[in-house]
Amino acid sequence: MREFARFVTLSPEERQRVGYGDPVPLGSPRPRLFKSHRFAVEYPDGATGECRYTRLGLRSHQFRFVYLDGKELPSRQYVGTFLNGGAPAVEAAGRDRVERAFKEAILHERIFTFARASLPSDGSRYLNPERYRLKAGKAKHLGGKYALCVLIGRHLVQHSHTFETLEEANTAWRECGGKSDLYVACCNRLDRRWELPRYNPLYKDGHPRKVEEHACC
Repeated sequence: MREFARFVTLSPEERQRVGYGDPVPLGSPRPRLFKSHRFAVEYPDGATGECRYTRLGLRSHQFRFVYLDGKELPSRQYVGTFLNGGAPAVEAAGRDRVERAFKEAILHERIFTFARASLPSDGSRYLNPERYRLKAGKAKHLGGKYALCVLIGRHLVQHSHTFETLEEANTAWRECGGKSDLYVACCNRLDRRWELPRYNPLYKDGHPRKVEEHACC
């Protein structure tokens, strides 16, 4: 998961201005700061991945979070302060922002995947009537809402009332004893069916990550 870090150099004046270590006499070799770096992280759902750091400026740092399968969280995190201390400081700042990036990914998935009413212009999604399990009007009403579902045949069917947030649905699942035959799912408006969200911290607590070889598809 690691790679050799890339560096940029600072002049002695810049080094003293940002407070990076002790003052360096003029004429000394310029110190180096990380320009890019990669390191392992763990997500709230228990999966592992990689944080990809890029130093954009003295007070500008970008952190991207990627799963082992290459799927990147849609939320990039930025830090607008000095990060002195080399790799340990960079890695600490990145790991401090994993949970925030994950929460924003949950919201992004709900809005732009499950509740979306029109197809994206980039062609990444298309309508497939073979996926439909709900009528258009019902899918419109339920799109982006969560519920506890059961598996009937190869498809998820709503079993509880709906919840506005994933956290509420997760709480209901725990209150039911974390039953393996119940799934926290979200209604996909375009595909007119219930699906498991990709991002859910409940997976770390034993909630199934998938339904029998993509049985919900």
